[in-house]
Amino acid sequence: MDEHIAVVDVGATNTRVVLLDRNLNEVANRKTETRHLPGPPYPQIDSGPLVDFIRSAIAELDRVQPVDTISVSAFGATAACLDERGALVLPVMDYLAPAPAAVDAGYARIAPPFGEVFSATSPGALTLAKQLYWLETVHPQEFARIACILPWSGYIAHRLGGAPATEVSNLGVFTHLLDVRSAEWSSLARTRGWDRLFAPRRAAWEVIGTMPGLRGRGEILAGIHDSNANWLRYMAGQGGRFTLVSTGTFVIGFDSGGDLDGLDPDCDAFSFNDIFGRPIACARFYGGYELGRLLDGVPATAASETGLAQVIGAGTFALPAFSDTGGPIAGRGKRGRILGAVDTPELRASLALLYYALMVDRMLEALRSTATVIIDGPAAQSPLVPGLIAALRPGQPVMTSAQSEGTVLGAGVLARMKGTGQLPQFPSALIPQAALNLPGLHAYRDRWLHLTQQDQTE
Repeated sequence: MDEHIAVVDVGATNTRVVLLDRNLNEVANRKTETRHLPGPPYPQIDSGPLVDFIRSAIAELDRVQPVDTISVSAFGATAACLDERGALVLPVMDYLAPAPAAVDAGYARIAPPFGEVFSATSPGALTLAKQLYWLETVHPQEFARIACILPWSGYIAHRLGGAPATEVSNLGVFTHLLDVRSAEWSSLARTRGWDRLFAPRRAAWEVIGTMPGLRGRGEILAGIHDSNANWLRYMAGQGGRFTLVSTGTFVIGFDSGGDLDGLDPDCDAFSFNDIFGRPIACARFYGGYELGRLLDGVPATAASETGLAQVIGAGTFALPAFSDTGGPIAGRGKRGRILGAVDTPELRASLALLYYALMVDRMLEALRSTATVIIDGPAAQSPLVPGLIAALRPGQPVMTSAQSEGTVLGAGVLARMKGTGQLPQFPSALIPQAALNLPGLHAYRDRWLHLTQQDQTE
């Protein structure tokens, strides 16, 4: 068995390279900012310095302990387009890039049906197929030079020394490139010929090459989408049905027993394909971003149970949504507003956390979740958010993860699957959460929903 694993965790804000031992305990790490550039020709990721950092960080960590396996996890909705020599044809597009109006209109005419891809078209460049359409129609000469398209984690793995490879979890994340039920190429990908441009499919746990110059074996795995890495970590640790609430810039709910036929695209419900190609019912909202907008510079730690009670008692509401998508509340993009006064940091932070919990509750409702809820990521560390969710969902046990690095651990689990594809047993460290005692909370939620619906018709 491998002694040490280097996990490359490429995030939209920061990128870390983490050295894990055989039991997935952290030994050391290196960290840098994931830099974004404004363009031209469009907002993009500064990919060259990022790859250089990752390569040097792995080499440094290999001097701490020999690195036997390199497992790359990266955010989705991102791809690298290479020419015949392996150089980038165009810069790697930032998924937050605002799409030109002509691209939005043109893609709307060709977008595949929800019942095939189980994902509505996301704003901006968040739908990877729309990115490809953008490049194909706005930059046709450059697009014609593309010899190979790689998902983001696959590109990083390739630059480290791996063969070009496409991995299914990177394609099955609201890209419109997969027929979700079959995990084969979507009708759109086949019609446009994009399927022929992607590198060959490889399983996430397959070795695709080695990184030279290391003391350890340096075997590079095909890579994984970051939220799928987080999901994999809990798949290895949980039995039975559960709903994972993965928190960060996006809050994403995964239901292990969800029914795809019940998903409503207007509520930002969709499906992932996991590393085995299996569809997983999901829903999301731009939770971390919206929370930041509502806090408006006030620290979340300023919130308190007393502040929550005052917000509820005063009937102060934050109505969705404070981003360009309403998440689980259909049709509410960019319509967020506050009713009432929040004239102290405590009240503003309390209102922000209450709004966040209400949106998580609606997301769970969109998934028709009835199982144990596991909260992972930054919200799991909050002294109030898990208790709020437990109070809003009294029929469901709520647990938080005691381990804050779900994505890193999931990529580490992937390394344990190398050569076999067998999911190991890796128990999760979970902490039960008691519901906050907030009189009037359920009536407040009912009023919040009524005001949101009333606001919709005005």
